[in-house]
Amino acid sequence: MRLRHFAAWAIAVASAAAAHADNAVPEEAKMAPWTRRCVERLERAEKDFARGRKSFQRDRLGVEDGAVVWSATDGDAGFYVRIAPTSPSSPARNSWNPPRDQWTHLPIIDKSYSLTKLNLFRWNDRLEAGIGASRADDSPRAPPIPKWLARFVAVMQPAVEECLDQRAR
Repeated sequence: MRLRHFAAWAIAVASAAAAHADNAVPEEAKMAPWTRRCVERLERAEKDFARGRKSFQRDRLGVEDGAVVWSATDGDAGFYVRIAPTSPSSPARNSWNPPRDQWTHLPIIDKSYSLTKLNLFRWNDRLEAGIGASRADDSPRAPPIPKWLARFVAVMQPAVEECLDQRAR
């Protein structure tokens, strides 16, 4: 009888250990190939954008809930990029119905003292992406893209397009 209990206990322990081993896998190893490539591409774009900016600081870069997210600050300005699988319930698509496969300046509805300065959105059959920026001042909003945001958009927009295109393959 004891041998049967021991065998049951050993199986339970082995099952728990296997489950724990699955949870112990590094997040990078769990990433889908497109997310890994996209994170790497955003890292390269970040280096280009951050060059010469002493107050630049990355807040995050990685995969959260299946989406690739990047955010950073430079002084009083904040920047973000989010690339996620296309969703039929996407607020950006449902609220504004932007055209497919082209960048669209979505309306900025900002009740927080006009902080949002840029709200670009693009989607295709597999992915959707947003590029945004904010700054705590009364500088102009896009469109057109304000001068202080031109470099950010020039660097990040092609990086995001590469992410969108690679998933479509």
